[in-house]
Amino acid sequence: MECDARGQNPQTEVCLAKSLQGFPTWEINGELYPGVQPLQRLADLSGYTGPTNFRNEDG
Repeated sequence: MECDARGQNPQTEVCLAKSLQGFPTWEINGELYPGVQPLQRLADLSGYTGPTNFRNEDG
């Protein structure tokens, strides 16, 4: 969900209701994970079972 009022399709009311302190904040299976997260951790937390040859793109 987009919490930044300037972002595309913002849902600022939902973010305020959930008392999010900053973003990104990931909500996975009802739990909140604030801050930037490695893709592998997000995959593990979400139960993702597809390819995991993740790589970071610079610039």
